[in-house]
Amino acid sequence: MLGQTWYNEHIKRLVSVFGTLFNNLHVQRKDNSGNLVKDIRVPLSYGPKQKWLTRLEEDAEANRQTEISLPRMGFELSGLNYASGRKLPTVNQNFKNSSNKDNIISQYNPVPYDFSFDLWIMSKNMDDGLMVLEQIVPYFTPQFTLSIVEDNTMGITRDIPIILKSVNPQD
Repeated sequence: MLGQTWYNEHIKRLVSVFGTLFNNLHVQRKDNSGNLVKDIRVPLSYGPKQKWLTRLEEDAEANRQTEISLPRMGFELSGLNYASGRKLPTVNQNFKNSSNKDNIISQYNPVPYDFSFDLWIMSKNMDDGLMVLEQIVPYFTPQFTLSIVEDNTMGITRDIPIILKSVNPQD
């Protein structure tokens, strides 16, 4: 009922899991002989790309050392759309015995939504950007499925497909 306060952290968990997919990518720079010169872990943060572009432009104009290192990645939750094709009857419930065996815990079926995320890669040169992109794209054919613990109390785990819809390079 509207007006009741409750928070199951489902959206927070989904955002966190999405970010975790991309938090351990590296760029490796090699010399002309093919020897590894530098291994850079690509930092990942939550937030819009425009925020980082603005910070880079402001720091460049002030001629001061920037705290933003490139390459870097970021992502943001960009939309939610109701998914009527996955809708289950609202009145159906999941049940589980509680720890004291006298109570039963219940939960109604969830309401299905598709969440849209934007993931961006920012780099000083094209080679770094392509190296990061090549570490991501092969896993999406076009989807990559994760199992997420949706509710610890009920013990519900769901398979969540993450679908790569497009890649849009920008210079």
